[in-house]
Order: sequence, then C-alpha cells, then structure tokens
Amino acid sequence: NASNKTKFLRSNNSQERTNFNCYHCGKFGHIAANCRFKQQANIAENQYQHTSESSDNPQTLLLAVDNFAGDGDIWYLDTGCSNHMCGKKELFSSLNETVKSTVKFGNNTNISILGKCRIAIKVKNGSQNFIYDVFYIPGLHHNLLSMRQLSEKGYNMQILDGYCTLIDKNGRFIAKVKMTPNRLFPLKVDHKELSCLSSFIPNNDWLWHMRFGHYHFSGLNYLSKKEYVSGLPIINIPEGVCETCEIAKKHRGSFPTGKSWRAKKPLEIVHSDLCMVEIPTHGDSRYFITFIDDFSRKTWVYFLKSEACDAFKSFKAFVEKQSGCRIKALRTDRGQEYLACADFFDQHGIQHQLTTRYTPQQNGVAERKNRTIMDMVRCMLKDKQLPREFWAEAVATAVYILNRCPTKSAYKLYNPVTKKVIISRDVTFDEERMWNWSSKAQKEPAVIPENYEEENGHVDPTLDEPETSSRPQRQRRLPARLEDYIVNQLHLKKLQVIETGEKQWMKKFMPLRKIRRGS
Repeated sequence: NASNKTKFLRSNNSQERTNFNCYHCGKFGHIAANCRFKQQANIAENQYQHTSESSDNPQTLLLAVDNFAGDGDIWYLDTGCSNHMCGKKELFSSLNETVKSTVKFGNNTNISILGKCRIAIKVKNGSQNFIYDVFYIPGLHHNLLSMRQLSEKGYNMQILDGYCTLIDKNGRFIAKVKMTPNRLFPLKVDHKELSCLSSFIPNNDWLWHMRFGHYHFSGLNYLSKKEYVSGLPIINIPEGVCETCEIAKKHRGSFPTGKSWRAKKPLEIVHSDLCMVEIPTHGDSRYFITFIDDFSRKTWVYFLKSEACDAFKSFKAFVEKQSGCRIKALRTDRGQEYLACADFFDQHGIQHQLTTRYTPQQNGVAERKNRTIMDMVRCMLKDKQLPREFWAEAVATAVYILNRCPTKSAYKLYNPVTKKVIISRDVTFDEERMWNWSSKAQKEPAVIPENYEEENGHVDPTLDEPETSSRPQRQRRLPARLEDYIVNQLHLKKLQVIETGEKQWMKKFMPLRKIRRGS
C-alpha cells in the first residue's frame, strides 16, 4: 500500500532526525541550517543593521532612548559597536590614560578615546564583577556594550521573542534584556562604588580614626598622651560625626531592667515557655514546658512529646483547684505551641499576651527561668557523670529546689508597734525564739559599779526611777573623752549613761577615775 509506505518512510526519517544535534541551540531533531532560533536571530540582526545603515541622523539613538536619557546605569547592547564604550569617568576603577585612539560613529564623526580600563558592577547576589576593556570617550551620553566583544570573551547571545539572553562561557545565565519598541536592548546595571576612589582624607584626625578601625577619639587621644603607640600624633576631637560609625555601629536599644507592672494576686499572670532538648528521655520526651506564677514566682514543669495545649489544660485544672484562684492571663512568645489553644482561651476568658516578634526579652521571666533550670541540670549531670537521657529527672529536681529557694523579691514584714510594713531583702530569721505577744517589754535595770555606794554613801535615786518619756529610745554610748577608762568587772555596753549635764557626768564617773588611778 502506498499510504502505508509513505508513513513508514516518514517514521524512519523522524527517527533519523532525532539523532541530529543542532550546533546553534544544542537541541536534537534538526541541524543548524534549519534551526528556527538562528533564523529569527538573523532576521532581527538584519532589521537592526538596516535601520542603522538607513539612518543618517545622529539624533536617532537619542530619540530612541528618550525614556533613559541621562541615566548612567543603562548600557545598550549593540551589535554594530566594535568595543565597550562609556562617557562617565567616575565609573572607571583605575583609568589607563595612555591608551589614545579615535572611534568613528555612523554620522562619520570621529571622537577621541582618552583611556581604557575596567568598570566595577554589582551583580544580583551582592558580589562584585567587572566589565573589562572599556573605552573612555568624553561626551558620550550613553554607555554601549559591544556584543562582538562579548562574543570574543565566550558569551553566548540569543535573541528570541523580543528578548536578548546573555549566557557566559560556563553556561550560567547572566541577563535577559527586553527589546524596546525602537528595537534597542537597554540593560540596567548597578555600579559598584570603590573605596579607592576616595583615598584622600584632608583631616589627619579622621585618618587615624579610620586606621584604628573607627576607634573613638578619646581612646586615641589617651594612646597618644601615654605614648603607647609610636608615631601616633596628638589627636584632637574633630567636629561632626563619622557617617560610617553611625551606620555600622547601630544596635537595638537595651530593654529596661525594671518591671512596669507586677501581679497583685496569684495566677493573675502566668509566664510560659517551651524548651527543646536534643536528646530524648527514656519516655521519648523531647520538650519541657514551664509555667511561672508572676506573683509568687512558683514554677511548674511538664514534659512533652509534641502537644503543649494539653499540658496547659492539665496545669490550669490543677492550680485553680488547689489555690482557688483563676488564671487571668498567659504570657508567651510567638511560638506555634499554643496555636491550638486559641479557642480554649476564648472559652475560659484567658488573655493570651504575645510578645513582639523576634523580641524574647519581653518574656524574660520564662526565658531566664529556663536558663537557670538548664544550668542546674548540666551541673547535676556533669557532677554525677550521668547520661544525658536523665535530663528530665534533673529538670524536675531543679524545679523542686528552686521553688524552695529565696528569690530577689524583698520580704514584707509587719511591725505591730508602728503598724507599718517594712520591705527588706536583708532579713535574718531566728527560728529558736518566738515573740511573746501577750507580755510587754520591760526595761533592764541600770547597772551601777559595785564600789559606788561604799565610797559615796548613797545612790542617786534618779537611777531607779523609770523613764516616763514616750519618745523612742536612741542608742547611747560613752563620750569620746571617757572611752579610754577601765572598769573592773563591768561591761561598758550595760552601763546606762544619763545625759543631764556636765556635773552629773563627772559625779557618776568619779569612781571610774579612782579605779584608773589605782591601777
């Protein structure tokens, strides 16, 4: 059958075509002469050459790129340009001005070339690259990239569907440029500013500031005065601020150490945080979650495998039943462990306080408690040389100990005499004695020297009379002139001093002087 034979021949031809490799695009199934990519590229090149040759007006290029006029970051891919050209001298990293030549444009005008060098550009990943062998032509309003020169460097250029694709010799994608309605290919380039262009610094003080890694001027002045650095001149603090220091030394403001508000009742605010441990326990627990009461700082801990919402429900039922109080607010970070508890919080009227994103300092109570617990856990496991799988038992022990240790919160003591509350952190508890609330305090009798009555023949009755003054008694001590007197079998701290005038002082301490003379 003729039709079957034709189909057989077509199938054989299609099988043979699959073995061909195109040298232009690299695909199988056709040769370079029949490549549609090459044909479209030739058509676009012929159209571009035709418009360039038929245009005698030198303003054609300016009119074609009116939207980009004056922008030094635009480079135009040009097939008719023999070399890369740029008219901005500040873009060159180091210009070789010994290169002198001329270039001829389409309007038969010759313009001098005053140098040749490379231009630094910044690629998409932030690194630095260069455009090499660029001619410096003063007065050139637009930068030109020679596609012929790129081809000599091994770059591959494909023009298809109104786009020009640049691929380097290693097959990496460089850029994809869209053709404008005027059949031009403008390429946007970010130029890299090189620090070597501004190496001259007029002020010597700023120069030493930069040489020392932007060290502060007071420190430089101190090094100069003490002659710790040889050759360092006297540094004067200049006026103004270093712009580099302002940008590079910025940091977030420190959080205040004080507390803006504290809970007045138990369970008014509960702090919580989830801590992960890499090694699982014998019960396959990888997490532990802590709940800290803001009022009493008491801590509860639960060990978890995955779910944290169930632990909070158990904690809520336990503490509310034991204390008779209800949880009003729960403060956590923005972790995902409490996402499933949103409906539970709404049903029970619990306010879920979330910290600002990337700000764990706002949940500092829970964060610091976890650090304290883990410090104790590492110490206990290290001291007893236990495997790290026992971290859960160590965490439970650490929480049990911390709940029975004093905190930084001050003690509040009630004074029944003054009926005032005294807040103090320096408190010593005497557990062996108890205060007798029923009895009144009695004053100790005055102690008189044993030989006082024998030498004087009488005792001043004012010593036995109780004081009727209701003023608070202040601490009394001997005057400075009597501190060097020696009294036999008499403790000076128990000697009651009566400040009633100079005559009584001399009268009461007369036996003391006699004892000193006889010693």
